[in-house]
Order: sequence, then structure tokens, then C-alpha cells
Amino acid sequence: MSSTTCQAQHVLECECKNPVEFFCKRCKVSLCEACLPVHTRLKTIYGHAIIEYITDDDEGLTTNCTQHSGHDCEAFCEPCRIPVCLLCVSFEHKSHVISELTDKIPELLEDIMRENQRLESLEFSYKRMLKYVIERNGAIRENYQNLTDDIRDRILLLKQEIEKEGNKLLQELTKLEKEHLDLLELQRVEFHEKLKQLLILRGKISTKQKTENALKLLDMERDVNSFHSAPQIRDATIPSMTSRFKIEGELKRYFGVLDVPEKYQVCLPCTESTNDPVRIVSPPRLTATIDTRFPPRLSKNCLFDLVYMRGNRVWVGGSTPKLKLFDFCGNLLDIKPIESECGLYMTLYKGKVVFNNYVFNRLEMMEDVPVDQISTTCMIDFGICYKGWSASGIASTRSGNFLVCMKQNELAMKIVRFNRNGTQMQEIQFDFKNRPLYKKLVYVAENGNGDVCAVDWGRKGIVVTDEGGKYRFSYHGISREDSLIGGSLTTDSFCNILIADCLADKIHVIDKDGFFLLYITLPDLNCPRALSVTDDGELLVGECRSGLVKCIKYFK
Repeated sequence: MSSTTCQAQHVLECECKNPVEFFCKRCKVSLCEACLPVHTRLKTIYGHAIIEYITDDDEGLTTNCTQHSGHDCEAFCEPCRIPVCLLCVSFEHKSHVISELTDKIPELLEDIMRENQRLESLEFSYKRMLKYVIERNGAIRENYQNLTDDIRDRILLLKQEIEKEGNKLLQELTKLEKEHLDLLELQRVEFHEKLKQLLILRGKISTKQKTENALKLLDMERDVNSFHSAPQIRDATIPSMTSRFKIEGELKRYFGVLDVPEKYQVCLPCTESTNDPVRIVSPPRLTATIDTRFPPRLSKNCLFDLVYMRGNRVWVGGSTPKLKLFDFCGNLLDIKPIESECGLYMTLYKGKVVFNNYVFNRLEMMEDVPVDQISTTCMIDFGICYKGWSASGIASTRSGNFLVCMKQNELAMKIVRFNRNGTQMQEIQFDFKNRPLYKKLVYVAENGNGDVCAVDWGRKGIVVTDEGGKYRFSYHGISREDSLIGGSLTTDSFCNILIADCLADKIHVIDKDGFFLLYITLPDLNCPRALSVTDDGELLVGECRSGLVKCIKYFK
């Protein structure tokens, strides 16, 4: 039969054999509840410091003094903000304000908890940065690999073309050489035969010096007359290579030059409320759908741009020369004919719709007239004030000006700031090294902080400058699926930038410094192009293929 042994944890006992519940740090004595009143009545120089007894399993209560070994820090020096022992209180910190170290616990805990909230936000920022770096790593590897493959393909193609052209030259050279040698060979045979005849004739002359036969002498005279003088030699020059090919310059033109950015301008995320993760609706929620009923074109695009109007209304431009006004219930409120082929670039100026009539290259404002009547006012005629350039994307600014994407035969791109009268106020075209900022400008928007944000389909991303036109950063997506071509952009009240990724069926949201925040996606989001933000902070997304406008809530 086996016995069961029960083991219990040893309980520390006071001198009166009762369990210890308190500890006096001044006297270094463990006390039970009954002995506590008796001990506190004992008079000492420094008084008593009673705390609850902590076992060895808990955190240590004392800290050795750095100035006096063997002494524990039991006080706190307020001016120096450090823990001190009793000897420190008596000497080095004698004139300082001293408090109990244990009395600082609530204050320290409050400070730590407050800092913990900051650390929580910082933790979120680090997670986003880590996610960005990890996802960006894969995209960068793929992009560099694509560039490497492209250069190698160019090298292979160049080798093939060099061999092809070189072989042509070699064949031509061989042909010329043969013709040249054949020419010389014919003359060699001819000269050899003439020389042979000349030698025979001279031999005959030497044997006929004493002849008296006149007929033979007449024949010999005819033979001599046939050799009047030595014939001219027909020859050809050796061909030479004439090339205007400057190998260094031409190869650079063939291979191109790497457009290397200065640096990645991805800034650290702010910990302000604009980037507070609590504000993000996860997942984004569809709140309304509007069918604009624009017919598709041959390119399969039917909706191009839209602008939000107060009162939950939206003007939409599509593939017909009309602009349509809808409410969020999908009701058609108004139709305005325009003289342009379609409503491609639109903005809102002082409560009225302004659109780019790119057929006549001018900016027009739509006036309030009865339905189906054309009435627009020409605000800026680019053909007059900016000759040789045509406009595309437009945006009104807080100051009452216009930002306009201008292009010159697809070769030069710039953003020009015009006032209401069409006077040029500013040009944004080059960076500080005088290199072009843009390749193919399409859309532009002003952020709440004054930054100028432009969609550049040529660079497959957006380019952001400050209000003065100084380059700030570029954004090209964070994953290999991102390809910011075919969409527009807008900004919200938090100064975030929203970019439509038409090919990947999602919306990119980045903060004002270019740091990625989130993707806005829906299960049935199809080819988003036009974007606008409502007064309530909801996002209007126009689908270029379906002609639907979807209202999405993405921030609380």
C-alpha cells in the first residue's frame, strides 16, 4: 500500500509565528497584521516605511544605490528625478525636495500608461512600415528583373542586328574584291598577250634588216604601227569604311538612360488622428450605387470623370457629349449637352461644373439653363493664352485658381497654374536637377496641405510636389500587381491621397507624405477610374467599363 505525500509552500512567519503580511523598508523587518501597530509606534530617526510583503516570485522591491554600495534606494529626489538612498538624502541631496519612492508609483504608472498609448500607435506604424518593406521588396525584385531582362533582350537584338549588317558588308566587300581582281586579271592576260606579240615583232625586225622585199617591209610597218604606246591601266580604289556612327552616343540612344529617382520619398507615418487605425472601416462598405447609363465606346470605356455636389448629388461625364446629374438614389436630375466629344476632365469651381472642352482646347463653365440646352461660358482659351500646348486634367484650388495638365505633342508635359482670367501664375515641369518631372500627365488634384498631386500614366504612378513646385515624392504602388494606369486621383479631408488602380480593381490610399495606408476593395469593383470624396467623407468611384458610380464608406 502506498502512501500519498502532500507538500505545501512554506509560509514566512513573523516573530509571533503569524504569517507575514507587511514589510518595513526602514527597519528591514517582516511583520504580521498584529505586530504592525506595535512596530509603527517605535520611534526611529528616519521613521517607518511599511509596504505589503512581496514574495521572491514577484519583482524586487529594492534597488542598490549607485553611490553607496550596500544601501537600497528608498527615496526619490524630485529635482534630479532619480532614486536615492538615505545616505544620499543626508549628503549629496540634502537641500533637495525628497519624496517617498513608493509614493511615485501612481505617477510613474500613469506616465507609463500614457506612453504605452503612444507606443501602441508607434507599434501600428512599425507594422505598416514592415508590411510596406516586405511587399515592396517583392515588387522591387520583379521590377529590377524586368529591367534586367529588357536590357539583355536589347543586347541580344543588337548582336543579331550587328551580325546581320556585318554580314551584308562582308558579302558586299567580297563582291567588290572579286570584281576588282577580275578587272586586273583581264588586263594581266591582255598585257601578257601584247608583250608576247611585241617580242615576236622585235625578233622579226632584227631578222629583216637586210631584206630587199618591199611587201614584207610594208606588212612589218603595219605591225609596228599597231603598237603606238602603252595602254592605260584600268584600276579601282580600295573601298573604305565611312561611318557616322558615334558608338557611345548611339548606344545610349538605343539602350536608353535609366531614370533613377533621387531617393524613395516614403516618410514615416504620423501618429496623429489622420492615420489613426480606428478610423478605418474594415472592410470598406458599399452604401449606394448609381447607374449613369453611358453607352460604351469602341474602347469599352463609358464613364470618364465625376464631381461631387452638395446635397448628395454627382455630375458625371461619359462617352457622349453630355453631362448628367444624379442623386445618390440613382435618379437622373439634369442633363447638359456639351460641345466636346465626351465629358473627360471635370472639376468644381464655386459650386459650378467646369470641364475641359479638349476639342476646342478651352476651359468652360456650365451655366444654369433648362434641361437639354447648351449654355457654357469660356473661362480660359488655351489656344490663345498657351499656344502650342493642349490641356487634359484640371483641378480647382482653394485660392480660386486652376491647375491644368498641359502637353506639347506628347513630348513635353507640365502643370500650369492659371487664374480665373487665364493668366499663367506658375509652371511645374522640372525637378531641382532640371529633369522632367512628368512623362504622361492625365489628372491633377490639390491636397489639403497645398501639395500638387498628379497622375502620370507614363511613370505608372503619381508625382507629388509642394505648393511651390518642389518635388516631394512619387508613389508607384507597393506590390507587383499594382499598375497605376487608367485611373484618376482625389484627396480627402485628412490630406490622404486616393488613387484609382483600374487594372487591379482597387483604390490605393496613401497619407500626405506618400506612406501607404490601405487598399479600398469591393468584391464587385470593376475598373475604377473617376474618384471624388463627399462632404461626409465617403468615396465616389466611377467604373469606366460598367458606367456605375459606387459610394463607399472607408473611414469612420
